[in-house]
Amino acid sequence: MLDDDGRDRRPRTEAVRLLAAATYLPGVAPFVLLSPRRREIRLLAFHAFMALGLQAGAALLLVLGSGLSALLGALPGIGLALNLTVGVGFLLVIGGGVVLAGQGAWAAYAGTYTRVPGLAGWAWRRVNAAAPPPRAGRRRRRAAEDLLTLKRDVGDAPGQP
Repeated sequence: MLDDDGRDRRPRTEAVRLLAAATYLPGVAPFVLLSPRRREIRLLAFHAFMALGLQAGAALLLVLGSGLSALLGALPGIGLALNLTVGVGFLLVIGGGVVLAGQGAWAAYAGTYTRVPGLAGWAWRRVNAAAPPPRAGRRRRRAAEDLLTLKRDVGDAPGQP
């Protein structure tokens, strides 16, 4: 069963949902993405790309904060305030990452997709590049099927029961 935008909404087995939730653990997502059979399961691929994006974003922010703190932390007058600000930023990045990863793992176990602005779109582009969505053009076919059903139920000619 697919959405209008090609997203797979079929309920998955518990093993697939558990593996999708486990991709949010550090280091699991690359192994899921390296397996071609697992990459074809869109729920797994989406959550693996989401986890990879979250982990890479958090690592990048932490490295940039560490570099800023190391370079400018020794300046007299501004160093202590800068180090405190970077420390609070670290807490926010780590806390936000844990919350987003937990929410993503919860959605993965439920068999649904997470909507994080910017990151979800990036993950869908990667999933569609790896395995294009099946049954493109479903909206047009569904409209035609609905029209045929309506004609069959109502009838073509006026006055028909």
